[in-house]
Amino acid sequence: MRKLMVMMAIFWSILSYGKEERVYPSQPPKLDFPMHWSVIAYNPHTGAFGYGDNNMSKAAERAALQGCVQASNDDKTQDCRVVASGNHVCVALAVGQQPNIYGMAQVGYRDPEKAEEKALQQCHVHGENCSVVLSACGK
Repeated sequence: MRKLMVMMAIFWSILSYGKEERVYPSQPPKLDFPMHWSVIAYNPHTGAFGYGDNNMSKAAERAALQGCVQASNDDKTQDCRVVASGNHVCVALAVGQQPNIYGMAQVGYRDPEKAEEKALQQCHVHGENCSVVLSACGK
């Protein structure tokens, strides 16, 4: 009799297990990671530069290029070009005694000293007396 009771308990537990309402996890939460671009444009003929930041990469590039063109003050404005760009990064520009001697960097978010250091290192590869002229971090 005891065996029969145990067998019936097992049988009913198997049947009820199959009928349990299964709960599946909902979709994982969607992460809303805002974009924020930092861009440096530079003219290696004149030494003019511009900076742009925006949540859209093209808008940040336009702002940087416009700043560079405005700072160029000559007919070489077409030589302004984007030299550093990144999303949630720090960017830096270092320039030597001649405008064609420069270095730029973009590094992980919120580390402006590292960006400046890398820009200076890159500039020193091409010449001496380099100094940081621009350093900025995205929001």
